[in-house]
Amino acid sequence: LTDTVIQKTICQNTASVLRIVTAIILARPHRRDGTGRGRTHWRGGVEMPYRAASWHNTATGHAGDMTAHRIIIDTDPGVDDALAIMLALASDRVEVQALVSVAGNVTVEQTAQNACRILELTGRTDIPVYAGCARPMGHTGVSASHIHGATGMDGPDLPTPTMPVQAQHGVDYLVDAIRAAPHGGLSLVMLGPMTNLAVALLK
Repeated sequence: LTDTVIQKTICQNTASVLRIVTAIILARPHRRDGTGRGRTHWRGGVEMPYRAASWHNTATGHAGDMTAHRIIIDTDPGVDDALAIMLALASDRVEVQALVSVAGNVTVEQTAQNACRILELTGRTDIPVYAGCARPMGHTGVSASHIHGATGMDGPDLPTPTMPVQAQHGVDYLVDAIRAAPHGGLSLVMLGPMTNLAVALLK
């Protein structure tokens, strides 16, 4: 298959899948109290008590409850990352604290804008977006625009986002967030190049 055929197929399928996943997210409650506990809000402002996500261990047959675990998603969306972010937003098991963009599939400016597009599409503009590193540490960056399109998310017709990218650099945000989090209370989900994490470890 040629790159053009692959790109066209990805873009066509992504538009359909984004519509499906968005419908699922908008039909679910999400937490806005910053803890993953307490109260949830349906879109439309109707408040309901928070119920811990249920889990089932297929190995032991035991079932139980768990509270949502806080995560920061480091990402370079990209249609693949877009779907992963949306599935995280739809999950009761994780609470997305922030998105941090990085150069990868396309430029860091574009991946930050794409992250904002995803959050606006899913009605989660309460989640902040930070822009991280613009290039790899040790070599020249390689774009995947020949697969994902010039914007990184070609296919779906999404409007230009209106929510702002935060002024703080994404690496500085990662360092501050990790230091402020209780032990075991925050996980990083690395979906793209791990440049931001590498630079954070050097600080």
